Amino acid sequence: MKTLKSAAHDKVICSFFALALLIAGPVYSETSLWRVSKDDAELFIGGTIHLLGTSDYPLPEAFDRVYRKADKLVLEVDLADFSGQEAQIAMMRRLQYVDGTTLRDELNAETYAELQRFCQHVGIPIESLQNLKPPLVAISLMMFELHRLGLAEAGVDHFFSAKAQADNKPVGALESLETQISALEQMGLGQENELILSTLREIEELPALLGELKSAWRSGDLDTLDELGIAPMRSDYPSLYRELLVNRNNAWVPKIEAMLSTPERELILVGVLHLAGEKGVLQQLCERGYVVESYRSFPINLEKAFCHEE
Repeated sequence: MKTLKSAAHDKVICSFFALALLIAGPVYSETSLWRVSKDDAELFIGGTIHLLGTSDYPLPEAFDRVYRKADKLVLEVDLADFSGQEAQIAMMRRLQYVDGTTLRDELNAETYAELQRFCQHVGIPIESLQNLKPPLVAISLMMFELHRLGLAEAGVDHFFSAKAQADNKPVGALESLETQISALEQMGLGQENELILSTLREIEELPALLGELKSAWRSGDLDTLDELGIAPMRSDYPSLYRELLVNRNNAWVPKIEAMLSTPERELILVGVLHLAGEKGVLQQLCERGYVVESYRSFPINLEKAFCHEE
């Protein structure tokens, strides 16, 4: 069995986007795909999760159908960038203390005591966390819980990334490796205690929350996903909400618009909460005059318009 530290080393970015299910839900369904179009141009956007359970496979056939129609796969970040040793070393240098500082030094006494109680309860040696910066501690704790709940398999992004490589299908990315590392490094900066305490609360609520998120996801209910996954963060941790969702959504939308002017038909896969909410990618595309429709595999057509041009 991998240690908490080694698991974080192997899957740090993947688990960052699974953090507290803020970026994605626990399962996926036929309603997690959308068609974006204007005139004769079209592309597809799929909401994904980055960690799955074995029972979640095989993926819904609709994903594979849209993948086959696409000329190019576009992910949040090209996962091949993370396979190299240099990338892993770069990430860990930025996410670990190298100047003698420890986690105990970073957190106030109340937060550290709360973390210590949690670690004792679940059997994690708190000493194994001392050299990790708070973002990586939060990721590691959430990964531990997600593994305990059975969400330990590679997710939709990894599945189609590997498939595209095997099929020699072009793969693009909305963000660079440096952008992802910087986003992770800045997560909760200046609010380290709040980040750790909120993570502990999310872990406590996670088993009960999974069922609600699963139901909302299966019905394609973005309003409920917004209510469950975005609204609490937007209210209680506005800076985290801006860092993890809003700023990145804002940066992605112009890139997606540019793709609609190319002859290729893209399939874009991003964490599903990037698609929900008033600042979500889909709403922003609607406001820019694009037609956004949910894609359903049965019947084989496009229905349930998200928005239409005026």
